[in-house]
Amino acid sequence: MTYRMVNINIIYIDQPTKNRIFNPIKKMQRRIYFVVTKNTKMKLNYLEQVLLYIRNSVLFLFSAAILMAQVSTTVDKGEKNDGAKVELNKFVVTGVFNGINKQQAKTAISTLDFSDIEKIIPVSALDLLSFVPGVQVNTAQGIVRGAIRSRGLNGNTQTFISIMEDGLPVTATTYDNYAHDYFLRADSTIGQLEVLRGGSAAVFGPNAPGGIFNYISKTGGEFYSGQVSASYGLQGNGKLPYYRTDLSVGGPLGNGLFYHVGGYYQNDYGSQDVGYMSNRGGQLKANIVKKFANGSFMFYVKLLHDRNGFYGANTPVTGWVDPKIISGFTNVDSVIIPATSFEYQTGPNTSRHWDSTQGMLSIGTSVGLKFETKFGDSWTLSNNIKFSNNENDWGFANGAPYFKLNAAYMYGYIGTSGIPGTYTLTDTSSGKSAIVNSITGSDYTIISNNLPAQPNLPDAILRQLAYNKNYINEELMDQFSVTKTFNNMSFTLGGYFCRSGVDYNNGFAGAGFSTFTPTKHMLNITFNTLGGTSAGGNTIPAGTAVQVTNPQGFTSASNGSFLGRTIDVWLQEALFFGQRWDFADKWNLDWGVRGEHVQVTAHNSTGTVYSRSTTGGVDKNKNTLYDNTYATIASFYDVDRTMNTFSYSGAVGYEINKSNTTYFRISSAEKSPELSSYTGLTNSVTAPSIKFAPNVVTQYELGYKFVKPRYSFSIAAYHSMLEATAGQLLIVDPTSTSTFQWAFSPNPNQTENKGIEFESDFRFNNNFSLRTTLTLQKGKQIASWSFSQPKGPGPLADAVLSNSSSGLPAADIAETLAMVAPSYTNGRLFAQTIWRYTGDRKADGPNSFTLPGYSQTDLLLQWSLTKRLALNFIVNNAFDGTGMVAFVGAEGGGVGAPAINPAFVAANPNVVYMVLPIQARAYFAKLTYKF
Repeated sequence: MTYRMVNINIIYIDQPTKNRIFNPIKKMQRRIYFVVTKNTKMKLNYLEQVLLYIRNSVLFLFSAAILMAQVSTTVDKGEKNDGAKVELNKFVVTGVFNGINKQQAKTAISTLDFSDIEKIIPVSALDLLSFVPGVQVNTAQGIVRGAIRSRGLNGNTQTFISIMEDGLPVTATTYDNYAHDYFLRADSTIGQLEVLRGGSAAVFGPNAPGGIFNYISKTGGEFYSGQVSASYGLQGNGKLPYYRTDLSVGGPLGNGLFYHVGGYYQNDYGSQDVGYMSNRGGQLKANIVKKFANGSFMFYVKLLHDRNGFYGANTPVTGWVDPKIISGFTNVDSVIIPATSFEYQTGPNTSRHWDSTQGMLSIGTSVGLKFETKFGDSWTLSNNIKFSNNENDWGFANGAPYFKLNAAYMYGYIGTSGIPGTYTLTDTSSGKSAIVNSITGSDYTIISNNLPAQPNLPDAILRQLAYNKNYINEELMDQFSVTKTFNNMSFTLGGYFCRSGVDYNNGFAGAGFSTFTPTKHMLNITFNTLGGTSAGGNTIPAGTAVQVTNPQGFTSASNGSFLGRTIDVWLQEALFFGQRWDFADKWNLDWGVRGEHVQVTAHNSTGTVYSRSTTGGVDKNKNTLYDNTYATIASFYDVDRTMNTFSYSGAVGYEINKSNTTYFRISSAEKSPELSSYTGLTNSVTAPSIKFAPNVVTQYELGYKFVKPRYSFSIAAYHSMLEATAGQLLIVDPTSTSTFQWAFSPNPNQTENKGIEFESDFRFNNNFSLRTTLTLQKGKQIASWSFSQPKGPGPLADAVLSNSSSGLPAADIAETLAMVAPSYTNGRLFAQTIWRYTGDRKADGPNSFTLPGYSQTDLLLQWSLTKRLALNFIVNNAFDGTGMVAFVGAEGGGVGAPAINPAFVAANPNVVYMVLPIQARAYFAKLTYKF
């Protein structure tokens, strides 16, 4: 196996260097840079991989030591760090006006502290959310691009919820695959995770009524302490190496100052074998806290530089009732092509480099300051301000869906649709080929096919799109509050402000096709044409032998590719007010309101122009089609929209005694649509007539909490109703599959979800404990509006709006979510089993079929070799289950591709389709030293 390795060196310097690619804080002279240099391709054995990992880990730890040396003082290393431990059931600060005991919070909130987090090795930071009820998590695609459903609310990505670090959102804008977890990592700097589900998120969540997930960082304590760990693993059922180092250290600086610094560095090959390293990078976080007699402030900073693979893309299965991975494939095989790179044309005589091994590169810098002070007669003032500069850059190929060689829509992706002639598609590895003939340019007949293929799909190949996306977000956000406390009540007035500057470039470097096999090879495509002009405008004379793809198997002449850009400003301002009132013995009232103003100014590209070179492109050869076409933006359309929303939440609580409390809460929250809705306004004729209404989330919740020193449990019954803007991308140009336009229904989609959440923590004795969660829920589509185009692609006026799925179960809402985690402690030994279950889900809105429930079992064994040194062994997905997390699609992806609906499923019982499976079994060993 051949890998392209990227060496990341950390250099501490005073002045910029020529070869840096990451400058975390501009216009500062003393910095740490991540410098990336590329070596030639080499074949690495395991020893070389280990040495490479050790070198990069040492460099990472050395850079952290430099930072600590500038802020640390000499302290006693033998003392315990009071700040390192977080009491699980003591205080929470998320979703409440003042920090209070978790038992007193009249809302559904769960916590997870560092002592639980440090023992496991999660795939993603979002995996930690699977330990709480009511939250359905999908991290099948790896470290980033996770999906979350909170009480059934939309889970395509991370909408309707806010993921926070230290009380402020990781990002305030989510749009077109851009989400919080690109810039969120789970490492040893996390002290506690607080998860608020629905309820008071209507007041405390910035445009996020579905829930608040707050990752709270450790801070330094009264005594110097820390820990360092090194992890080695084999993912992909024991086949793919994993290396990681974590560091966390903190303590006092004197004069009321405390510091904490930490982070991680990681190299690994992912859970699916793409032939090269999928994840490589890390982050560094630090904070300094100053404590006063009447308050404190904290300065915090985070630097992230991480490349993540898109290895968990799609897995082919067959069988609608009991899906099985098709013969020849396993849950470790990927549909992503091996490492490749090429130049693609961007102008008449210009080109740009594209590399499939880049993956999704996330570069993030954030700096913040928060403080709290008490003054006067029981007044409290708090403020939290943060600036962040985040960039996410895509460079990878996505091998889905599959096409059949005689499917007409396939040839639109390579720019030759509509031209008659004969195609030869040759496997670049084996030399085997297929020949396809077209007499009219719209009919395709397979003359011969010797390509490697699946037995039940002999004529199928995989489409490979070379993604080229770039997201840049600069954000300034601030939240403040003033609280006045009386004997039996308190009032809080606060505000939130955010300004996000967005620059998003979207497109493809090219398109191609590969074999539909576990080991994928790109196809070299040549075309002997009878002459004509393609649907996309390529004119080719009769008798011409055209080289369609470059030597790597891609062409940028694709009509299936497009180029788009949007430059936006998202301005969000909010005021909130709340009261907590103990109005009678054992009775209390907790209520709040929030008014929010969102303004979006967007500079949106209106379409793509394909320019055809008259001189033969970069190589001056008119018969090499792959570099004779380039895409440019047609024009821009400016949008300026505002939306005002109002939300409220209130709860009445009754304290039966110190161990038993109950409450009833009602919440209603209006939410502005995501940024994507505004960036989708690209047509100067139709856009002015499109009016957005706020999404509305209404929830009723009845809860009960019970706590004793050795055991606690809570139960909450809820009813949730979502009204959301119904939008859909339609193809409006019959000659091009890349000319899209948003169509919005005048009526909202409505989804209802009823459920019960249960959470418990039992410590039977000093040896045995048990943590459990259970969610039983039922989702239903009250209204589900969608557009169809019975006349085919064309004007929006020809589209037909229908409410065809009304009354059906809601898609992708698991009827049962469960987690059972028994643990055993005996002296230096700790053992734990974590069993999770996700129940049946409808695969899509029309309820075409049901994805069966699945379970995953993780095993953990920890042996404390000394008081400071511990060794952990972890097996994730110990039984190597292949649970299907989500339905992706079946054949096609263009005009004429078969639609998946109940009728298609009934008529095609053995069709192959794509799903996201849970990640394959993985083995880890982790050595931790605490000091």
